[in-house]
Amino acid sequence: MMFEQDGLPLPISIEVRKVSSTSLIGMLALATALAGSCVTEGAIAQTAPPEQVCFDSDSATQPTKVTFERGHVLVVTERTTDLLRHEMQMPDGARITSVSYRGLFTLAMDQPKAKIELEWKQDLAQLMPLAVGKQIVAEAVYVSPPGIAGYVTEMNVVGLERIQIGKCEYPVFKIEVVGRLKDGAPQAKSTRYYHAPSMLTLRTVTTTPAIAGRPAREVDDRAVNIE
Repeated sequence: MMFEQDGLPLPISIEVRKVSSTSLIGMLALATALAGSCVTEGAIAQTAPPEQVCFDSDSATQPTKVTFERGHVLVVTERTTDLLRHEMQMPDGARITSVSYRGLFTLAMDQPKAKIELEWKQDLAQLMPLAVGKQIVAEAVYVSPPGIAGYVTEMNVVGLERIQIGKCEYPVFKIEVVGRLKDGAPQAKSTRYYHAPSMLTLRTVTTTPAIAGRPAREVDDRAVNIE
């Protein structure tokens, strides 16, 4: 199983006592956010989504639940001006909680077998707002688990598009994201379609690196219902 949260590749089932650089990047674990967003393997859900309500980008009320075509469900538990707290409910019953800065930069994640905490070296507020053509390079250190090299994320805002979810259409920033460990471990690349008003990523196209004889491949994960 693989997961990507807020542009940050993280492992789903690592043991805290020992994490290799290759497994950390190779096994994608985001959201994210973003803000964020999730990629999993498994059967695509066939259940028809309920009647949708379209959210106005200028409204104070923003969606709190997103169902993705590969079966996982994101539930927002708290949204402030800058922070997004959410729970990802996986098809196998696992639950992953996450805190991120605007759904883009992971601050903490609690998984069944590991807890992850990051401290970003930059003032993340100074990297906002997003705009087409903006390029962001940010570096973080792992507070937990210990002993892992620093993490670097590069974001390139390449466009402003609209994404269709049922009868609703939402404006999204198209962001190309490259993540790597500071020691030069293999990179993970993704394209995120980020809805800024809700801090949610409504589509993620992830390219996983080739590791241990496994070829690189692309996974496209889209939201199919938003509430």
